[in-house]
Amino acid sequence: MIGVGFGLIAAICWGTGPVVTRISLQDLRVTSVATLNMLTGVVVLMTLALAFHWGEIMALPSYTYLILLAYGLLNNTMGVFFFTNGIRLVGPSRASIMTATQPLFAVTLAVIFLGEEFTILKVVGTLAIVLGTMIIVTDKSS
Repeated sequence: MIGVGFGLIAAICWGTGPVVTRISLQDLRVTSVATLNMLTGVVVLMTLALAFHWGEIMALPSYTYLILLAYGLLNNTMGVFFFTNGIRLVGPSRASIMTATQPLFAVTLAVIFLGEEFTILKVVGTLAIVLGTMIIVTDKSS
C-alpha cells in the first residue's frame, strides 16, 4: 500500500510540474527552465544518495555507471528538454497527455531487450492509451 501512496505522490508532483514549468517559461528560455529543473534534482538526489548510500554507490561495477549515464541522458536530460519545449509550444495539458504514450515505448523495449512477455492485456492497455491520447490531442476544441 505504501508503493501506491508513493505513486500517487509522484502523480501529484508530475501533475503540478508542467503548470509550474509553463509559468517559468514566461520569464525564461526552455534551456534555462530545463537546466534549473535538472540541477535542482541533481543537487537534492545526489546529496541524499551520497549521504545514505555512499558505500553502495562506490561499489558499483563500472558498466553500471554507463547504464546510469545513458538513463540520465535519455530519461532525464532529453526527456525534460523536449517535454519543456512541448509545454512551451502546446501548453501543459497537451504536453502532459502526450507523455501518456510512454507505456507504448516501455512495453515494446521491455519485450525486445528484457524478454518480458507481450500479453494480450498489455496490447489492449497500450492501444487504449495510445488511442485515448490521439483523441485528446487531435481535439480541435481545446
